[in-house]
Amino acid sequence: NRGWFFPLSIRVAPGKKASFSMSVVAFGVLFTTLHGYLNAKWFAEFAPNLSDLSWFSSPWFLIGYPMYEISFWLTIHSEYIQRNLRDLKNKNDTGYKIPYGGLFDYVTNATYFGELMGWLGWMLWTRSPGGAFVFAVSCANLIPRAFKQHQWYLKKFDNYPKNRKVLIPMIL
Repeated sequence: NRGWFFPLSIRVAPGKKASFSMSVVAFGVLFTTLHGYLNAKWFAEFAPNLSDLSWFSSPWFLIGYPMYEISFWLTIHSEYIQRNLRDLKNKNDTGYKIPYGGLFDYVTNATYFGELMGWLGWMLWTRSPGGAFVFAVSCANLIPRAFKQHQWYLKKFDNYPKNRKVLIPMIL
């Protein structure tokens, strides 16, 4: 979602130019394709136990799948909040704003939390090396960005909620 859908769904005010590079979208498509291939290979050749119906009652599935599903809706909702921060009918509404609502009431980086939770859920659910790889790459990419973005908000806005955590509600 972050790699290809989010950049294409960013709302741009009339008369303004989008600032998201298509190379980022292309890299997202490449990464998603590679991830899909690795997981398909895992499921088809190395994980025959995942086609057994008992898999659906395993702790890996019962913990991982709900995490993945919940994270999907958290991410969609968080991106909706971010996309609607500006009034598109007002060309002068170009300033930065503090997001409120949903998980943003608890953390600065609600979309990052949703994405990391999803990849952790996928990794647990599938027990695949591809899932572990994508979770690790996502952590390496998003955790440092989350801290940087949190510091930016604290410097940019005097009224930024001091009780918001960086990435994990009530913890980090």
